[in-house]
Amino acid sequence: MRLFWMTAAVLGGIAGPLTAQSATDSAAVKAVVRDYVVAWYDGDAALMEQVLHPELAKRNVSTDGSGRSRFSQMGAMAMVRGTRGRTRQPADQRLLEVTLLDLQGGTGSAKVVSWDFIDYVHVAKVDGRWVIINDLWSGRPK
Repeated sequence: MRLFWMTAAVLGGIAGPLTAQSATDSAAVKAVVRDYVVAWYDGDAALMEQVLHPELAKRNVSTDGSGRSRFSQMGAMAMVRGTRGRTRQPADQRLLEVTLLDLQGGTGSAKVVSWDFIDYVHVAKVDGRWVIINDLWSGRPK
């Protein structure tokens, strides 16, 4: 029995305390991810800038015509510039499904299915607000 408690104490110290997600944080993360897609759909650069961390890493791996993998990436400002002036996407060409995959403490991940894309995003709580810090995306099969 003594070995059990010693093992539990050591493992508890290594793993640290687990922080359960709150309903407030879950709703806030879903809202940030939804705003990300809505900003793209609406061409709203100000909203896009608000939901992205300045050090965003947005990445994609695709296959070119010769079958070779191609890696592309962009940062927050490139995403904001790409959003600015975009033609508003028609209502019948909008899809937005957000699935919260995990949320612990100040980090989390979500899957987003939109009209054109599937995104796996990582979020972090920075200075009291949730922002997107990573996005691995691909085109959505039609």
